[in-house]
Amino acid sequence: MKKNQRIVITGGSGFIGSALIDALLRKGYRNLLTISKDRRGSRVHVKQFVSLMEDEARLRKILQPDDTVIHLAWSTTPASAEANPRKDRAENIGGTRALLNACAAKNVRFFIFASSGGTVYGTAHRPLRETTAPRPIGSYGKTKRAAEQLIERYAKKSGTPCAIVRIGNPYGRADVKGRLQGAVDVFLEKIVHGTPIDIWGDGSVVRDYIHVEDVAGLFVRVIEKNLTGIYNAATGVGTTLNALIRIIEKTTGKKARVSYTLGRAIDLPYNVLAIGKAKKEGWKPRYELQAGIRKTFDALYK
Repeated sequence: MKKNQRIVITGGSGFIGSALIDALLRKGYRNLLTISKDRRGSRVHVKQFVSLMEDEARLRKILQPDDTVIHLAWSTTPASAEANPRKDRAENIGGTRALLNACAAKNVRFFIFASSGGTVYGTAHRPLRETTAPRPIGSYGKTKRAAEQLIERYAKKSGTPCAIVRIGNPYGRADVKGRLQGAVDVFLEKIVHGTPIDIWGDGSVVRDYIHVEDVAGLFVRVIEKNLTGIYNAATGVGTTLNALIRIIEKTTGKKARVSYTLGRAIDLPYNVLAIGKAKKEGWKPRYELQAGIRKTFDALYK
């Protein structure tokens, strides 16, 4: 892909979107556009459009033929989706459908979607490959999977190359205050400030934590190599919540205050993603968990 071609990012002012824009700017891309619901996070070299994702008419005015479109915008977390599944479906499926309709009308060049490896696959006991049949159990995962299916049908009908990146548990936020999602960032914030940590269950659930810069790196690889299909963005290494807390304690030199409560049905006991497919395309995560936590800690608290 040429560096002067347009890249349009929905949700570009968000956590992953901001990291992706940083990565693209470092690579020399300058024709970047974002579509967000407000004007948060304006950037040099990035043109910003305000639109609701469900506003197909507005999206058609923004998009142009030959755009590369990266769909990151998502209005819910796993917890908020479970609390209001109807809102989750209406905003996120409705928004994805409107965006795909606009993409089809404008004949965009390439479409990439940020899905959730942590919720789409369902229960497992070993690292999950992209070929594993999805069995999401919560509203968030079901909605992400429904969006994937819309994209798969769009790709088949329109002939537009499409890629789906299923992300593990990303961390490395610059602003954690008020967030209820992202164990690494939330636990780090609470341990630094001596705030109690509430854990659902006994802390034995296993997750695959990946630094956001590594997530962005895989998106860049997909763009530059025009990769299609599904790719896991993770580390392939599982860590329990209890082990995560010990790593953060060692990094910060502070003791965590932890309380345990009954587990939730939406909290799978094990979720680790196999990353062999992405590695074959020349991508691999740069940060092991301890190094990534140290990087985050140093950036925010030192």
